[in-house]
Amino acid sequence: MRGGVYTIYNNFETKVRKIENDNNNVELHTTDPKSLDLGYHIYKVYDNGTVYEKIVPKTEISDCYKINTYAIHKGIDSGILGGKDEKHWDICINIYTNEDVKRAVESGFEMWDRGVYRKKDVPIEELEFYEIKSEYDLWAN
Repeated sequence: MRGGVYTIYNNFETKVRKIENDNNNVELHTTDPKSLDLGYHIYKVYDNGTVYEKIVPKTEISDCYKINTYAIHKGIDSGILGGKDEKHWDICINIYTNEDVKRAVESGFEMWDRGVYRKKDVPIEELEFYEIKSEYDLWAN
């Protein structure tokens, strides 16, 4: 599941991360092992794959975009809070009306905070994911 700021760098979609106290460079992260041939190094190894990293000057980055991933559960658009593993996710919805409360409770959501209901450990098979992509100005943020 994708989320964060991305760019296309040397034909790889890479996640862009700012470096604390360094306004001139950024970290690029990808999961494509071919990136090793382009100067990336192994950043972290996980059970389900490896993340590769390269630090580059901000001036080498042109267009950036932000990706937010959401889920639809039983017809309800939901935000994704995370999960205990890749097959079970915690989701949340904002509540504005009494009808929203009724629909949330009928779908198994519980009050989490004022105006926010949460459902924990939802199996991935019950979720339909979608992304919203928007422009992101690396220099302004």
